[in-house]
Amino acid sequence: MLGCLAQSRVTADEFRSRGVHEHGSATLEIALEGATLDIALHSPAINVIGFEHEPRGPEEKAALAQANRVFGSPQGLFLMPASAACASTGVTLTPITYEHDGDDDKPGAPHADYDVSYRFH
Repeated sequence: MLGCLAQSRVTADEFRSRGVHEHGSATLEIALEGATLDIALHSPAINVIGFEHEPRGPEEKAALAQANRVFGSPQGLFLMPASAACASTGVTLTPITYEHDGDDDKPGAPHADYDVSYRFH
């Protein structure tokens, strides 16, 4: 995988913000610059935790906590070749921002995104 990335020479500065919020889709951005590998996951929160409003009960709070545990550590999420000797140097889990207007069950309901980024060296 890293060999393919090295040939494309995409840099972290070339990451673009996405303007689409599409349920059922997520974006994984990968950039390799020198010995630094950046990976970013962007997804509507409903894809990750099953809802896009502030957690309303114990089950929803548990779903969010579980997602944060899973995505909060790159261990087990990415397989790197041993020869690459990659080490995780950072994880940024952006807190979800919840909109407070609208009804989740109606068209035009508020949206929330789940964003996490990883850096390896």
